[in-house]
Amino acid sequence: MNISKKIETETAALQERLRILSGINVEKLEKQRETLLLKIAAIDRQFEKVAGLLGLDAPSAKGSVSGKRGKRKRTHPAVLLKNILDTLASNKKGLSQINLSKKTGINYQSLVGWLKKNTDKVRSEGNRKEKRYFLK
Repeated sequence: MNISKKIETETAALQERLRILSGINVEKLEKQRETLLLKIAAIDRQFEKVAGLLGLDAPSAKGSVSGKRGKRKRTHPAVLLKNILDTLASNKKGLSQINLSKKTGINYQSLVGWLKKNTDKVRSEGNRKEKRYFLK
């Protein structure tokens, strides 16, 4: 293939790309993107407000506008207490630490610490893997 034929082929390809790109309004797309990002940020704030009222953690920041993780949310002790006691009350046969953690959605290590500190509210029976927790 001679050089002039190669130049003609590349010129035709570049002209086709230019034709496709000229139909796209980049400024308009950037403005739409900015508007949508502002809407997403407003929705995130609404989620955080509702979650705060319910004593829950706000949705994950994975999809947040900035991509940065916010301050870690902590569950209020009263909500933690109610969640654990309600779950134990509905399970008369008792629950293991793992099952209690799964049913309440509370981190396993946090639950273990809570169970150790609140022996006046819950009782345990059994040893090691057979250990079950009940309401007092």
